[in-house]
Amino acid sequence: MTNKYNVQLITDVNGKPMPQYYDETEGVMKPITRDNGEITGDVNANVSFPESQNINGTVSVDNFPKTQKVEVTNQKEVQDVNVTNQTTSVDVNNFPELQDVSDAQVRSELEQIKATQSQILYKLNNSITTKNEGDKVEEIELLPRKLRTSSENAFMLDIPKNVKRWIILLRIYSVSGDFAEGEGYSTLLIRQNEGNQLYVVARTKPSINQGNFSGNIYTIGTDVIEFNDSDRYLNVSDTLIPDARLRLEIEGSFGEGQGIDCDAVAYYIY
Repeated sequence: MTNKYNVQLITDVNGKPMPQYYDETEGVMKPITRDNGEITGDVNANVSFPESQNINGTVSVDNFPKTQKVEVTNQKEVQDVNVTNQTTSVDVNNFPELQDVSDAQVRSELEQIKATQSQILYKLNNSITTKNEGDKVEEIELLPRKLRTSSENAFMLDIPKNVKRWIILLRIYSVSGDFAEGEGYSTLLIRQNEGNQLYVVARTKPSINQGNFSGNIYTIGTDVIEFNDSDRYLNVSDTLIPDARLRLEIEGSFGEGQGIDCDAVAYYIY
């Protein structure tokens, strides 16, 4: 049996051609042999080898996929990895944007950012208009931020008569301590009229919430539609002129380094 080189092919005992190649120097066909785990000769074919094999020569693999599936053992899922340059870079297409963060302080800051965003989005989406064209907004610090373990008053005195609306925010950054039922932090909004009479305009129930869904937001004005969302968002149809106070009430048992980390601000809208 011959081939295109017009040389005799090598056959096995059954007369079938064996794996072989043409030796151009000697002008004959030579078998591809397996010698001590090594294969000699140039190979360009689909060949099945043992799990571990040394190859001397050229092997061409035509159907190797461009994108491989790589399992990252310390992640929660299997990622698709696109090998764009096998020697220098790996392009990860669907690595999660959010990772678990174990640092407690970072988590606390993230929760506070979420809480602030939630408050802003609520006010933007709420039907109550807080600023019209030509309005002036003045920010007043009522309570500076600190860790508190007891009740405290913040006074708003001699409020200008041309204020149309007030927005008062109690912002909670963290809560720690031991609280019985009905304890925690709460606020009372109190107005003092020209006859020096005091009465409660609004108040909230005690809470120990922190981060999202914590603190209080009051919107006060004579044209405000009354509204109460779980004693956190309160719309009150009233006025704070001429004097008012925000009372922060705190009840609980606190150890060293514990308490209510909070502050409060008011916005006068003219």
